[in-house]
Amino acid sequence: MFGMSARRSAYAVATVLVATAFAFPAFAAAESPEDGAVRESLAPSHQPWWLSHWTRERLEEAEPLPIITLPEPAEAAESVEAAAEPEASTFAQPEASTNTQPEATATTQSEAPSAGAPEGASTAALSARVAARAAAIEGVEVAAAESTLFPNSANGKLFGTFEVRVGPHEFKKEDYVCSASVVKPPESITPSKSESSPAPSNVVLTAGHCAIDPETGTRTNTEMIFIPGYRNGTAPYGVWQAAFFTTPETWKNTAKAGSRPNEGGDIAFIGLKNNSEGESVEKVVGSFGIGFDQACNQAYTQFGYPAEAPYTGELLYSHNAGYAGADTEGAFAPVPMKIASDFTRGASGGPWAVGIGTGAPTVLSLTAYGYANQPGYLYGPYFGEAAKKAYSEAFVKTIPAGIEESCTALPPIPTPPTPTPTPTAPSPEAPHETTPVAKPVTLKVTRVRRLANGSAVLTAKVNTAGSLTLSGAAVRAESVDTTTAGQYRMVVAPKGPTNRRLRQVGKAKVGVKVAFSASGKTKRISKKIALRRAAAAKAAQQRASRSR
Repeated sequence: MFGMSARRSAYAVATVLVATAFAFPAFAAAESPEDGAVRESLAPSHQPWWLSHWTRERLEEAEPLPIITLPEPAEAAESVEAAAEPEASTFAQPEASTNTQPEATATTQSEAPSAGAPEGASTAALSARVAARAAAIEGVEVAAAESTLFPNSANGKLFGTFEVRVGPHEFKKEDYVCSASVVKPPESITPSKSESSPAPSNVVLTAGHCAIDPETGTRTNTEMIFIPGYRNGTAPYGVWQAAFFTTPETWKNTAKAGSRPNEGGDIAFIGLKNNSEGESVEKVVGSFGIGFDQACNQAYTQFGYPAEAPYTGELLYSHNAGYAGADTEGAFAPVPMKIASDFTRGASGGPWAVGIGTGAPTVLSLTAYGYANQPGYLYGPYFGEAAKKAYSEAFVKTIPAGIEESCTALPPIPTPPTPTPTPTAPSPEAPHETTPVAKPVTLKVTRVRRLANGSAVLTAKVNTAGSLTLSGAAVRAESVDTTTAGQYRMVVAPKGPTNRRLRQVGKAKVGVKVAFSASGKTKRISKKIALRRAAAAKAAQQRASRSR
């Protein structure tokens, strides 16, 4: 099931969010554009949005939306409702509010359990193969020094709220978070004079299911914000408030209760308001180009904020992958494309870009869905004429229609190598004429809280500004710049064989080293932490019971 209630998990982000609040001008309701496409306007709240809804606690507790998981293609090959000419649609307000890639091939028969093999043996063999493949396709953390460099800066987290009806005149708010990226406007654009029109470069791209829930048809509510460059609970560029969104009509019409959504249209464009200084988001962080009706057989860089182990949702990750084929069995229009990836919930809506390292990266798809019997692979919609129409409506500009292509109809092209970005060397510090008296340096681990997804949150207390790091042979490195004395939280996320063990048996121990450096001095603490992945542990117990 795809709905928020059905997919509620125990995952919670445990970091300190430092978000700058901006005041935004009032937003008038949008007029209905021509050609039947209607923009979904998000009217402002009666109170300033950052006071009425997005408290620090709500931002921390927002649930990372899952990447939609479909049954195996053979079971899913039913016809879907699809409009001949997709477009954007209108939004009614609620009545009341309370890096080394595996060979890109489809799942083979050898990966399925053998018909004559014992259940335990076949399950273990499949789990081992799945774990080995997943380990080979893990994303790469965007380092702190590179997180503010383009195009990383143009990625961010999109926070929204679905209002679920719980009574005849009563709604329940459910907060969520997705990945998104800033996209360029068309080369030639004449914005509308209406107050509802966004700045020409104030649009971000995300998945359609981050705007309209595909299970219930519920639209995102008024409290939607975009935080570009998000990292470890900080908003380095500030926060932008959403004004409206557009989706292809194929998504609007099929993402509703009782309908099977057409994943070929799982796309949304979010129009933002300028910040309090009158700046567009593109002016501050840059933007990706976007391509339509392009060849699919290319080398992609996938971006996103995956939030389930081995990921934490607090850092931007990138992942290089080649085109792995088209979804010819899902009966979606236009036909989506596939790459090898282990990105998890929270990465929905993250862009798949080509041309990274050339100075002109272009988005050709995004993270949307996967199949239950194809672990290690994800699918994204093909950007054809339906996506182009939703994009043009977001910029209030008519783009001439082209030919609706599909991945299978386009000729293959050679896969170019993806250049590796070179980190910028830090500039040397200027010599100090006098050396200030150094403060004593103290470090104390005050709490370790285990999460049900196999990770943990470690709280460290320091007495001054400095650099706090967490490391270990079996965990992902974590670093926090402390601006003052206080308590800071870091996520203990397993990696490599330890993470594979957690996926298989649900239990593992890791050694971590916490270090705090300030005023030329360093304090260190070592700890052993027992991790537990609840779902895997339960499955392991069931397998053990059956074998006895």
